[in-house]
Amino acid sequence: MKVSAKMIVFNLLLLTTGISAHLANRQGNSECAHWCADNFPTPGADCTSLAAKGEGPCYECGPAAPHHNKILCNGACVPIDNNNCGRCGKKCTGGSSCVGGNCKCPADKPKLCNGMCTNTNTDSNNCGHCGRKCTGGSSCVGGNCKCPTDKPDRCDGTCTNKNTDNNNCGRCGKKCTGGSSCVGGNCKCPADKPDRCDGTCTNKNTDNNNCGRCGKKIGYHPLGATLLIDWLEVYRRIFMRWRLLQTLIAVTVDPVDTSGVCKDDVCYITFSFLLMLCFLLVSMAKNKLEKDISQKCLLISEKVLNIIMGRIIMKLNITDEVLEGNCLS
Repeated sequence: MKVSAKMIVFNLLLLTTGISAHLANRQGNSECAHWCADNFPTPGADCTSLAAKGEGPCYECGPAAPHHNKILCNGACVPIDNNNCGRCGKKCTGGSSCVGGNCKCPADKPKLCNGMCTNTNTDSNNCGHCGRKCTGGSSCVGGNCKCPTDKPDRCDGTCTNKNTDNNNCGRCGKKCTGGSSCVGGNCKCPADKPDRCDGTCTNKNTDNNNCGRCGKKIGYHPLGATLLIDWLEVYRRIFMRWRLLQTLIAVTVDPVDTSGVCKDDVCYITFSFLLMLCFLLVSMAKNKLEKDISQKCLLISEKVLNIIMGRIIMKLNITDEVLEGNCLS
């Protein structure tokens, strides 16, 4: 019987392959035998006998395992994960995760500070390096503590804006007082109180204590009090609207309660005067207008005298006339 050359070569190949597989299997079982003996109290029943069949722990998480994604923990194969990373019981914490058997922080928080993954370029508690804190309203930008754009300055370690901060106006520690506020780095009084008197914002056109100039006060006179206004000047001012001089005249209306008591350095008061003054005004009248108004005064005087006889000093009100007078100090 003749055997072809091809058949001989084929048989030789089969024989060689079988021998190689047998040798490889023996080598794998040998490694498993050692591994099983090292890791199991009863290796024959729990590991070696299974390895002989290509099964069991040695082929799941031992040297014969095709994928190294499990480890042996307490006699059982468990996945390599955040609870068993690289070795049994090794946990990945602080935001890290298990990669290739090692705990690693994510790309956006690559630095580990006090067991926590962070980014020292943006973390205000670990800015630039672990433990460096950004305070006073600043935040971490590019690894440096920086104040926000609306508060770009620093005073006593706190971010502020020297253009608008009433406690640090223009420079640290400069305070705006007396009702003023910081505008453009300068302490300014509000529009309705543009002036300053004794460090306080006021309006000299309306302030009874600073009328026209600082310290110039309006006289506060109760009903029945007297102002220093000359009776003859009263007569003249009634018709010509001049300002009052310092002489005597009785006040029947408190200037504080009069509308527009102080405006543009002028105080407006409602006044009264004595009956005797009325008679003198009548006698000194020089023209028809003066006589008409003086006669009005006389008529009022007579009306009062009819009610209260014998009181020559009875005060009368001229309620339809308002005198302009300098604010009294």
